[in-house]
Amino acid sequence: MKIAIIGGGAAGMITAYLLDQKGHAVEVFEKTDKLGGNIRTLNKNVSADSKYEKLYLEGGVIEFSNAFVQFKSLLDKLHVPHENVEIGTGVFLKNGNYYLSTILAESNFKGIGLIKEKVKLLRLYLTTLLVGFKLWRLNPELCRKMSLNDIISDKTTATKWLRLFMMYSYSTDFKKLSDFSAELALHNIQNYMLSGWFRICGGVYTYIEKILDVYKGKVHFNLAPKKVIRTCLLY
Repeated sequence: MKIAIIGGGAAGMITAYLLDQKGHAVEVFEKTDKLGGNIRTLNKNVSADSKYEKLYLEGGVIEFSNAFVQFKSLLDKLHVPHENVEIGTGVFLKNGNYYLSTILAESNFKGIGLIKEKVKLLRLYLTTLLVGFKLWRLNPELCRKMSLNDIISDKTTATKWLRLFMMYSYSTDFKKLSDFSAELALHNIQNYMLSGWFRICGGVYTYIEKILDVYKGKVHFNLAPKKVIRTCLLY
């Protein structure tokens, strides 16, 4: 079967790879001059000054959830090394309040100061988990036509923390999260919130390179689609 993939980002290239492995004739159409989409690795698919030619720096996707077991399986199949990471997170609010994750707190405070920071973080985690527990009980299918704002419209610190988690997980502009899919948000909260993170050694774009090494189909650059027509075939 001949199949066209619109977009050479992470989803497009993995889809192209899997279909190619099944023996289909696949062609990828990318509107820019490079692959990767939100994956932007310096000195991989993004060039840098020659004096930084040995530096790998992520400008897009950085880490992945440990709950992505199928993605991990794909990386292993492609022989892409990866490792678990501990993420330090800090949130600084306009009113002067701030919350530091355990790693950042331990790096910046000692003694009583550290205990106070950990207690403050624990309170935030507990209130966030209470909000998360209410959301865990919702049926994602019932939220299919709803936005994130429909299910967490209040502006508490706990809901802001959840929104930041969503922003980080999906590489989404924080200002656009109100219109974010409630179904996707629930899936994230119910499956990934407590799973931890891992990173790809040598830069995220490494796995796109590994796909290209074995991908037999064609890739077209600088070709933005004018129109996409979706039809439902009934057999």
